[in-house]
Amino acid sequence: MRVNFDFIGGDPVVRGAGTITALFTLNAVSTGAIARNADTGTISQGMYDGAQPAAGFSFRSADAFTANGVTKAAGTNLLSASFTNAVLSAEENDTAASFRNSTPGTSDRPKTISYTSDLLRFDPAADNSFSFSLDALSPRAGAKVDSFGMFSAIAGGTMSAASTAAVPEPGTWATMLIGFAAVGMGLRRSRVRPRLA
Repeated sequence: MRVNFDFIGGDPVVRGAGTITALFTLNAVSTGAIARNADTGTISQGMYDGAQPAAGFSFRSADAFTANGVTKAAGTNLLSASFTNAVLSAEENDTAASFRNSTPGTSDRPKTISYTSDLLRFDPAADNSFSFSLDALSPRAGAKVDSFGMFSAIAGGTMSAASTAAVPEPGTWATMLIGFAAVGMGLRRSRVRPRLA
């Protein structure tokens, strides 16, 4: 599915990328029947507890784009995630729902989220989260007794992660090495040599 993707934040690697048309995919399997809370009127269902094939989502650029003055090819991995123990929840018979996860979870239900990107690097020890809002849910939430089943919706979402410095490209390494060599030569020439009498 084609979506609009934006990097929000000040990471210089993605500066100037603007809104990127991306291809979004989501793969998640429910981990059991819907849980109903009679007091609040909400229903929820866990997604991927580690026993099924890996769950995840990805955003890949649909077209070439430019970020920080560098052109990136179509198919660039903008952001991908693999996760365990996400939750899909809604109010019974509503047309809105949410799909979310945040680490670390609890001791009896640990949660994991691992992000990858061709543009950013992520701190594997940091706490991560994602949240998708789902509107115009069809069929309505709880239409099936035991699971959300197949549905269509209009979605929006945010992902949060601590990024680390990206690995410099070969051209950047060459520029840095030339710069270090020039500084080294400058320091060597500026040394004062004592004269012996």
